[in-house]
Amino acid sequence: RQFDDSKWNIRTKQYYIESIMDKFGTETNPIHIVKNNDETYEIFDGGCRLNAINGFCSGEFPIERNNTLCWFTQNNRVNNETDYVFSELNKEEFQSMLLTVKIYHELTDLQKEELFNIKRLYRQAISY
Repeated sequence: RQFDDSKWNIRTKQYYIESIMDKFGTETNPIHIVKNNDETYEIFDGGCRLNAINGFCSGEFPIERNNTLCWFTQNNRVNNETDYVFSELNKEEFQSMLLTVKIYHELTDLQKEELFNIKRLYRQAISY
C-alpha cells in the first residue's frame, strides 16, 4: 500500500534522509512489518522510507548540507569540484543509525486497514 515509490519524489526522499540525519540518535518513525502465516514478511507502512534510504545509499540522489551536495557513494553525477562524497566514517555512521521496526504477526486485511487508518488519522492530528 505505501510501497508505491512514485508517491515520493526526489525532494521528499532527500528531506527524509536529511531529517533522520538531523535526528541522529533519536527514535525515527517506525517501519511497520507484518509477519504472515507462511513465514513471509510484508512491509505494511514504511516502504517509501526504506526506498529513500536505499536510493540514497545506492547513489540515486544526494542530500544538501551547508549548500553542498553530499552523495553517499561516488558516481558519474558527482561534481568532484563542488560536491562531497561520504567518507567511510560518514558511511559507517549513517549505516549505524537505528530504525524502529514494529512487527505484527498474522494480521488480517481488515486489521491492516484499521491500523493503517488509525496511523493516518494520528499523523493528521499531530500535523495541525
